[in-house]
Amino acid sequence: MRMEPFAVGPLMGNCYLVYDENTRDGAMIDLGDWDEDVALRVADLGLRMVGIFLTHGHFDHIDGINAARQAWPEAVVYMHPADQPIIDNQGPMVEDILTDYRYSPPTIDEPLVDGQVLHVGEMELRVIHTPGHTPGSVCYQCGDIVFCGDTLFAAGIGRTDLPGGNEETLLNSIHERLLTLPGETIIYPGHGPRSTIAQEARTNPWLQGV
Repeated sequence: MRMEPFAVGPLMGNCYLVYDENTRDGAMIDLGDWDEDVALRVADLGLRMVGIFLTHGHFDHIDGINAARQAWPEAVVYMHPADQPIIDNQGPMVEDILTDYRYSPPTIDEPLVDGQVLHVGEMELRVIHTPGHTPGSVCYQCGDIVFCGDTLFAAGIGRTDLPGGNEETLLNSIHERLLTLPGETIIYPGHGPRSTIAQEARTNPWLQGV
């Protein structure tokens, strides 16, 4: 697997371009804004974009989808269905925060289920349902890499004070679904720098003594 990170949008959300060098198939993991640097890189690499894999439904992870449909009509948008109410109802809250912003909810093409395997060329990404930040938050595992959205950060965890968030559920997801992975597993979060499972298990202040 080849992977390239981009930080996009007003909240600098991480999105990740993943692709198979042999087949030239590619996908985005989250797309928080339509960024020309991403589009140019996809074109430079000569990729056929087959999917947009969402970690959850918050606007700063989905806002580039409508524009992406024009550029990459073959890309199928995947999300866990438990986050559909967030996509449907977050417009007023977002527009209160970003006064010059007009929210346009994207359409989701395919629902995700826990344990599902998605393919990008010869690559396989396994869906891990990790509710807590949102009811439908998921992570994507590909070998020794996990794209974890806003479930787990370097030295932090996702916020749980927005609709659908639950701190107890989030901590259970992290402990039961992520910290059980090999310690050398690299995590790529929805904001901020990468880390490893071992590093977070050892030093993340939210995960100590729980």
